[in-house]
Amino acid sequence: EKSMLQVFKQEELMLQKNQQIVGNEGLKTTDLKEAMEYQRLKMTEIMQKQLETSKKIKILEDNTAKIRQQLAEMNQRKDQSTSEIIVQVSSTKPMETEMSLSYLVKNANWHSTYDIRVKNVSSPLEIIQKANISQQSGEDWKDVKLILSTGDPRDKGIKPELNTWMLAYYVPNTIRLRGISSFDSNSALQEVVVKGYSTNTQHDEDSKSLEGKKNQGLETKISYQPITTQYEITTPYSVPNDGKEYYTEVQQHSVPAIFEYYSAPKIDPAVFLTARIANWQDLNLMPGEVNLFFEGTYLGKSVLDPFSAGDTMSISLGQDKSVFIKRILSKEYSEKKFLGNNKVDSRFYDISVKNNKNEKIFLTLEDQFPMSTDKEIQIDNGSHKDGKLNEDTGKVTWSITLNPKEESSKQISFKVKYPRDKVLLLD
Repeated sequence: EKSMLQVFKQEELMLQKNQQIVGNEGLKTTDLKEAMEYQRLKMTEIMQKQLETSKKIKILEDNTAKIRQQLAEMNQRKDQSTSEIIVQVSSTKPMETEMSLSYLVKNANWHSTYDIRVKNVSSPLEIIQKANISQQSGEDWKDVKLILSTGDPRDKGIKPELNTWMLAYYVPNTIRLRGISSFDSNSALQEVVVKGYSTNTQHDEDSKSLEGKKNQGLETKISYQPITTQYEITTPYSVPNDGKEYYTEVQQHSVPAIFEYYSAPKIDPAVFLTARIANWQDLNLMPGEVNLFFEGTYLGKSVLDPFSAGDTMSISLGQDKSVFIKRILSKEYSEKKFLGNNKVDSRFYDISVKNNKNEKIFLTLEDQFPMSTDKEIQIDNGSHKDGKLNEDTGKVTWSITLNPKEESSKQISFKVKYPRDKVLLLD
């Protein structure tokens, strides 16, 4: 069509050149009239053909652009998987009805993380549960309705069977132990094989990288199934097919908590703030990593594990440098001396605590007496005034209340007697 357009333009050019009439040729009036009529008709015809051809070219160019756009979209989706599903339907009577189809895809995961915020020890604990969602199913999820379930279709659904436990002596560097399998009705000899199943899944690797996060605060409905809990996100949500994690808030709780401080200066000269939550079972929490915020400051990370909690859940909220603690070995009351064939090591520790905060705190302080594993090692527990002793573990616990800027001190002492030719580490 573009070539034909050029032909018509050449014809137009030739007609324009033929309009130059030499004056000395002396054309008659009738001949001039016929020439002008021919020129007009031919020029009109050529211009009309040019117009029609230009319109055809415009339509073809538009169609070409659309096809190129479609090709570009198809090339972008060339790595996406496609599937064909065959559905067999039966009915006892003719009917017209709607049908919905659900199917399982791999490489779609979610796990919980939390933000725990503490304004001060007089305010409730703020717990924000977030779902970290990632997927590589082969297609983008655009404005979909999300239902997050605690169930996992990869879990085994068959209950285990406890078989007879047959013991035999271990003989190294011999053939494998062989025994009678309880599954074999013919009592034939079979190898005893013990299998272990790894709990590491794809989303464990995905959780190491949190790039591409997207935060949306959405409304959630929680429903309880016989063996699972479901979180229904009522607002449409989008998750691209890129394997990156996108998070949304699932639920938020303002929880009354008992805030207590804890320190074991024998192993760590720091004071940790803990929050104890009663009736935590009503919060529908799952295990997950925790971001800790105290008095508006990010403190670091912790772990929330409801499965290991008892009636009261304890959450460590990190160190509080406003509470100072020091454990010092008193040289005045500590000594080492020889008594016959034995050595006697006396230890006296002074533990001081100071509350530099502007509010009252409750502190649990722990230390310990050593425990003997040999009859030659004799231990004489000395003082642990006001402390509660656990006879089975040797652990001593003090419950201390400190007003603002108040300081308190505790003492613990003991003696250890053991043979002088032995070395015993008491530090």
